Amino acid sequence: MLASVITAVFNGEKYLQESIESILNQTIKEIEFIIVNDGSTDSTKDILDAITDKRVKIIHLEKNLGAANALNTGITYAKSDWIAIQDADDISMPTRIEEQLLHVSKNPHLVGVSSLVECIKGNIPVSPSIFYGEQTLYNIVLNKEDNFNSRFYNCYVCHGSVMFSKEAFQRVNGYNPHFKISYDYDLWLRLYDIYPIEKINRILYQYRVLPNSLGKRSKSDTISELMTSVIHFIGNSIISNKKKNNPSFVVLGSKKGCSFVMKKVKLKEEINIMKFLDGGKNRSKKIALEYYNQGLIDGIIILNNKNAQHLIDYFLDRGLIFNQDVFKIWNYKF
Repeated sequence: MLASVITAVFNGEKYLQESIESILNQTIKEIEFIIVNDGSTDSTKDILDAITDKRVKIIHLEKNLGAANALNTGITYAKSDWIAIQDADDISMPTRIEEQLLHVSKNPHLVGVSSLVECIKGNIPVSPSIFYGEQTLYNIVLNKEDNFNSRFYNCYVCHGSVMFSKEAFQRVNGYNPHFKISYDYDLWLRLYDIYPIEKINRILYQYRVLPNSLGKRSKSDTISELMTSVIHFIGNSIISNKKKNNPSFVVLGSKKGCSFVMKKVKLKEEINIMKFLDGGKNRSKKIALEYYNQGLIDGIIILNNKNAQHLIDYFLDRGLIFNQDVFKIWNYKF
């Protein structure tokens, strides 16, 4: 078995058959295909039960517990060293698995590989700005340093296009079921701690842009989860690297941005935001630096906006280290 392909599906009857066929028709045949039905109430179960290909294993869950839980369940059954994700809405190009396996075999240090994507439409109209924005974002190819350094405020990796090491996945404890939207991004953060995910500079995946997908129903909820994931990750890194049991930060951003963090981001008790400061005021950066130099805080978090780079340059010029002492993270754009 060269690769295990995992799909989690909830009420995916519209596009599921096409998605399944794209995997069964891959140029590499030595695969197993594990599909987890996450408590669907439409005809998903009937579609899955009609599959006769012996490479396919179907798991029916009685209750809908979210994609992260379903993917974790499927991966526990996987027999291969490499896990390829296939979202139930999307289509893999015929050579996708073959090309990704070839890439990781030539680069054994990798924990994962993705690809460029072609965005495709479903049967519900989506605005051109969203459609082309997604395609532009997922087709940015960065070197490993830029990819790593930008990980706290951007994500250039399309979830379904990724193949990753099962060993690395288990080492970082898999998907976090706490996240209903950004479970993939949260996993990338932890995998990046081992090695950045590289991207093959070819279109190997067709990503269906749907306006009613979980990540697009509420911009507020999506950004809230992204921020929560990042701040938890940064806090845990401080705990590991600086041996601090209760890391403390200040946050610099606009009044609206700081208010959003206060209201929408749920942090663990051991991670403390000491103060929110208006990043547009000259005095704020001096206060943050003073707190840091006095040892009152362990890091400075800057919300990504037009003033962010100026603030980062200010702290770096005074000896702080980017993504170690000072961090730029996602921001809610009002």
